[in-house]
Amino acid sequence: MTKSKYFLLLIFPIFWGCKEIYEPEINNTNTAIVIQGIMTNNPGQVSVRVSRAVSFDSTDNRQPIEKAIVKIHDDRGAEFELFHTSSGVFKNDNLYAQPERTYTLTVTTADGLKYESTPQQLSKSFKQDSIYGNYLTKEIMSQNDYGDYFYVSQDGIETFVDLSSGTSEVPKCRYELTVTVLYYYTLPGLPPPIVYCWKTFNPNTNLNVTKTKFDKSIGVVKKHNINFFSTNIFTYDERPNLNIAAFLLIINKYNLSAEAHKFYEDLNNQLTASGKIFDPSPSQLIGNIKCTTNSDKMVLGLFEVSSSEKYYYRYEMKRKVSLIQRDDFPGFTEVGEVINNPPAFWY
Repeated sequence: MTKSKYFLLLIFPIFWGCKEIYEPEINNTNTAIVIQGIMTNNPGQVSVRVSRAVSFDSTDNRQPIEKAIVKIHDDRGAEFELFHTSSGVFKNDNLYAQPERTYTLTVTTADGLKYESTPQQLSKSFKQDSIYGNYLTKEIMSQNDYGDYFYVSQDGIETFVDLSSGTSEVPKCRYELTVTVLYYYTLPGLPPPIVYCWKTFNPNTNLNVTKTKFDKSIGVVKKHNINFFSTNIFTYDERPNLNIAAFLLIINKYNLSAEAHKFYEDLNNQLTASGKIFDPSPSQLIGNIKCTTNSDKMVLGLFEVSSSEKYYYRYEMKRKVSLIQRDDFPGFTEVGEVINNPPAFWY
């Protein structure tokens, strides 16, 4: 046997004997506090959620912190306390932001630690020039009962907005919205009773913020996609003989500062990363809140002070999609079913 053969026989046992499963040591004790605060120019929209992030292997969601002193201070020395409602959420429905004023959020926890945001000024409003929708068929990712992911073709409506700032600044906005499907069916009888039904859903699974990277027009955002939803009635109700009457759209548009927009854009990029080589690397998002009593304490989150507007639209579904703006939807509820007498917001 040659020397090379002896050498191979010797190293094989070494490779097999050194095989070992690596189990890294993970420090689960260094938990971070998470503070998510928003204040707008409208009463009833001041809210701060305080919680503690859990370890990656925990089956629980964030742990709410219910015992804390939460205050908002303005640049004139006034302070306003927020009161705990439920699950770590603190509110003050009488408080709202005013133009040309700056506001600072402070949170003091039961262990005496104080967290403070940088001063935030009310953002200006970016004009929504137009809103429009188109019919199209889109490939949507779905999941079966076995946990496998696959794409399915879905007919639906995609909705876009155009925005402008009136200056060279590119509009920076965040959208929260719901869509309500109005549908009906008939019961046996003469004349047949009509059952009017409606259900509300959120068509967006990710944060919806305007993008600035590829905008070519100064001070303008064109064709920003705010939603896509299915026009197949069986997506919402599997009973037979159902007919869609229309869809309703309720929009909350938040006009963001450059700092808040950057935070949400980075967060959205991480949430939508799919593991491709050019996807953004996960990193700790830097917000505008820090611990002033102990700089080593980790805190995550953002205090957002933004001007906001609320819009109401009805989708008219004909050969082309048209959106009819309404002042409100009187008596609106998110879900319901009545016989023969549709609610006031139906038409």
